Amino acid sequence: MKSFEKFCTHSILLCAIFLAIGPILIVGWIPPPRANLEPDQIKAIFVADHWKILIAMTLCGFSGMLYTINGSVISTLIERMSPNHKSLARVQFSMAAATGIVISLLGFVGLALAYRPEINADVLRVGMDFWTLTFIGWYVPALWQYITIAWAIFTDKDKNIYSNWVGYLNCWVALSLLPGLYMAFFKNGPFAWHGIFGFWLVAIGFFIWSFVMWRVTLTAVNKEF
Repeated sequence: MKSFEKFCTHSILLCAIFLAIGPILIVGWIPPPRANLEPDQIKAIFVADHWKILIAMTLCGFSGMLYTINGSVISTLIERMSPNHKSLARVQFSMAAATGIVISLLGFVGLALAYRPEINADVLRVGMDFWTLTFIGWYVPALWQYITIAWAIFTDKDKNIYSNWVGYLNCWVALSLLPGLYMAFFKNGPFAWHGIFGFWLVAIGFFIWSFVMWRVTLTAVNKEF
């Protein structure tokens, strides 16, 4: 049983790696194509990087389920931390599942957009708008997931599984997702999806959270199972 819990723990690290290799390294969307690009410019990107985008979106689709799997082991640990508040564990897993499902769905949306290079440029830009606004701005489930983790940690008197600083980290990362509130209102500047707040703050917060939660959860699994 412990080996499976470890697999669930390692899955968040694999999720982050696949997301880094796919959309970031393979197609070089660091950050994604600018929000103010014209339809023909978006189409040129998809034509030039057709195969790269297909590979990257395949990895994106696979990574979403890894995110959900990781949510299961965190929920198990939350149940041990707060046996009288099992709803915290259920909410955490539900929000992790919602985030993971959307990440996987966006992988298939990206595949559909890249499937036919001859697609109309205006249609392609609308699809790209949907993909990017959702991929970066789908903040609500993850925000509640991180708040729930922090809530469980702060109400745990023993602190045998997660320390308080992990709770504070989850609160900070939850705050870093808030640019998703206003991303749709900007096409230029730091608040657009390619800006410092629209992309970099969200991306850095996610990768820090993934590494830290992988490390502290692995330590807890080794101790609890």
